[in-house]
Amino acid sequence: MKAMTGADANRYSARLYSGLRRACLGLLLALVSLGAGGEEFKFPAPGLKDTCPVCGMFVSRYPDWVATVLYQDDHAHHFDGPKDLFKYLQDLDK
Repeated sequence: MKAMTGADANRYSARLYSGLRRACLGLLLALVSLGAGGEEFKFPAPGLKDTCPVCGMFVSRYPDWVATVLYQDDHAHHFDGPKDLFKYLQDLDK
């Protein structure tokens, strides 16, 4: 068995990361569809003045990247992208 060179290790890591990213996205989509009870579920759209609670950016400017947390009382927090959503979820106490 031959040892991996730096370039081979980088390619292997990139493929592994890409596969993990696809698997996580698939799991997330499956969980969202299960949570919707098999029905078409629509999150509320952000308003023009809604800002991301993490970075303060206006969310409606980035419609392709909007991430939303919808609470049981129908209150929603909108984020300008998934990165800020995950930052928010990792530190809910803050």
